[in-house]
Amino acid sequence: MKDKACDKLDQDLLMDHIGGRLDESRASHVEAHIAECSECRARERMLRALVEAVDEARIVDVSRKGEQAMAELRERASAAASDPRRAPGRRSRRVR
Repeated sequence: MKDKACDKLDQDLLMDHIGGRLDESRASHVEAHIAECSECRARERMLRALVEAVDEARIVDVSRKGEQAMAELRERASAAASDPRRAPGRRSRRVR
């Protein structure tokens, strides 16, 4: 039969620790427990790796969106350069 899982640190508390959202006293308590409990240490490592992977995925996604936006800007600038009537900020003036 498998041993009961450690219940001293729940996932929310570990996530707050990883995110730096605990006060100094609570953070010290969590760090002391992680140093002693191999199960919680493994859970903390797994959650930290997950957070890092999500952060990296966000950076890649933003980077791709940035590249797409830059390509669109280059395309608009090129079109404006070839047709001055399409230049940004240029307004047609009507003669009355």
